[in-house]
Amino acid sequence: MFIINAIRSFARTNPLTVALGLQGIVLSVFGYSLLTSGPIDVTTSTGQVDITYVLGSLKIEAIAAILMLAIIALLGWGAQTRLTTRTDHHGIRWAIATLGLPVVLTFFIGAIIVIGGDDAGQNMILLKLFVFCITVGVFEETLYRGTLYHGLSRHLSPFWALMVSSALFGLFHMQNIMVGQDIAATMFQSFNAFALGIVFGAIMLQTNSIWWAIGLHTVWNAFLFFSAYVAQVQPQLVNLKPEDFAENQRDAAISLSAFGLPLFLAGLGMLIFFRWAKRMRAADAMA
Repeated sequence: MFIINAIRSFARTNPLTVALGLQGIVLSVFGYSLLTSGPIDVTTSTGQVDITYVLGSLKIEAIAAILMLAIIALLGWGAQTRLTTRTDHHGIRWAIATLGLPVVLTFFIGAIIVIGGDDAGQNMILLKLFVFCITVGVFEETLYRGTLYHGLSRHLSPFWALMVSSALFGLFHMQNIMVGQDIAATMFQSFNAFALGIVFGAIMLQTNSIWWAIGLHTVWNAFLFFSAYVAQVQPQLVNLKPEDFAENQRDAAISLSAFGLPLFLAGLGMLIFFRWAKRMRAADAMA
């Protein structure tokens, strides 16, 4: 008990040091794993891009998510990371509005795979992909919008804490270069992750709960993976051959028009954030 109290006391007085320490540990572990594993065969030895290659990381992501929740419990940061705080119902409408379209699209794509598929194993793959998306959402949100934002917010304004944590979230995705991903595609992915980080963080602040950010992160990833999977198993629906997926992704990454989406997402995140900031100022003025 003495050790736990000492850890929590240090975390309470040095939150940024603890948060950056967690970042360093995660980057070291993931970086070492990627460097030693080498380029990933995204075709799973079939000669065609197979999006289910990510399921090879399902156990690792699940362990990482569980460890982050355990670390937060050890640090006593349940409220600080907004895991245990009461939801601010005034901000839920922003979360619902942001979640609405991705949820509908993800459900629609999932239904296409389930109804149109002729392989019973596809349903299990779909379920595993969704579980994978949940574990990634829990791990990355508790790490970046949870511990890192908390540490930064003790030294920076909410705006800059959001910007810096989102920027580091984007840079985290640059590690995919080490597994053989195209540089242009990786840069686009990192820029997109930065924009999404702003949205996730703004939703967390609006709702005063990280669970809404985790939900949005999960649904967003599910939409991307389900879309890639339907292109793989039912290419006639999207007029796309599975082997063309990587090439199309790379071409989209170097197209200037492709940056319209992250710019839109960044703008949406800023809108949600500034509406939250305005609401907080009004609440302080009435107090």
